[in-house]
Amino acid sequence: MSVQKLLAFLGCWLAAGFLNAAEIKGFIYDSTTNETLVGANLMVKGTLIGASTNADGSFHIIDLKSGTYTIEV
Repeated sequence: MSVQKLLAFLGCWLAAGFLNAAEIKGFIYDSTTNETLVGANLMVKGTLIGASTNADGSFHIIDLKSGTYTIEV
C-alpha cells in the first residue's frame, strides 16, 4: 500500500471516529430553589464516565458514542 493511500485511509478512519463522538453539556439546578448546584457529581448511567459541575453549575461530558443516555446526579 502506498503512503498516500495509507494516509488517506487513516484520515477517513479518524474522521469517522470523530463523527460518531457525542457530548453532553448543561447546568444542574436545585429543584427547590432553582439555583445552580456547584460541585455536583454526575455519572452517565451504566458507565464509569462522569463529571462535576463548575462554579456556575455547568458541566461538560465529552467522548461519548452517539446514542441516548441517562445522567444520574
